[in-house]
Amino acid sequence: MLVFLSPWVGIACALTGVALSLWGARSLARRGLSGRRIGVLLALRLAAVLAVALLLSRPVRVRSDPGEAGRREVVLLVDRSESMALRDRAAEPRFRDTLRFARDLVAPALREGGYAIQPMLFDSAAEKSEASALAAAVPDGKATDLGAALLAALTATARQPVAIVALTDGAANLSEANRDAVSALLAARTPVIGVGFGSERGVETLNLVGVDAPDLAPPKASFRVSARLEAFVTEPVPPFDLVLLRDGKYLDRRRLEGLAAARYWTESFAVTEEEEGLHTYHVRLEPPASRGLVVIADSAKAT
Repeated sequence: MLVFLSPWVGIACALTGVALSLWGARSLARRGLSGRRIGVLLALRLAAVLAVALLLSRPVRVRSDPGEAGRREVVLLVDRSESMALRDRAAEPRFRDTLRFARDLVAPALREGGYAIQPMLFDSAAEKSEASALAAAVPDGKATDLGAALLAALTATARQPVAIVALTDGAANLSEANRDAVSALLAARTPVIGVGFGSERGVETLNLVGVDAPDLAPPKASFRVSARLEAFVTEPVPPFDLVLLRDGKYLDRRRLEGLAAARYWTESFAVTEEEEGLHTYHVRLEPPASRGLVVIADSAKAT
């Protein structure tokens, strides 16, 4: 089946081209050109206009079998991006919960209904997988493109799939293919069933975003080395420490009295250098013993 992703663009182009071709034919007739020549020129122009309009409509071929009775395959999309490795205060990562849900609930229900299952793993790209290989998959994808995965799922089976089941945490950070995916799914009339994984509150995170220090400071003059931190938490976080190193050696330590809510802030160390020279200041975060708290980055430096 041929699906047009941008039909209105093609229609607009075709109408404009036909109008211009007819106007040109009228001008040729006024110049006294024979009707036969005008007809040949008009036919050639219309053929070119229709070809361009067809290309601008962005046709996509979707394989399908006639009749609903032949549509018995379901594509199972499983998100394998990095965010699926988060634990959400649970004993296992989201990815393991997803695989267990697919194995214990989704697969038996589909097989009981007489549907064949085509598993696919996706992050920034989608690829077919075997059911036996899902358990060995690692959630390490650097980006998530759900739209592109849905487009790939439409042509992943010998027959047009009767449905697509997407298991994901919803943290998609690539969106260029979303519009095309929606158009193709509507044209193919293929339903998408999305199942989300992860806590509604999100993951508790603590992050050392970066370190700032002046590019130049005179000897024996005090200046500050500042650490930029961010926390996304909904429960109190115990006290923790920041350690300042200069050229890899201990220089100072600061005790932070914990957190009660999400915030973005800076912590500064006062530094004085007695002699001229180039130094590297390294701040290390020593996280608290808090179950379920994810530390995104625990060190940063400035020179």
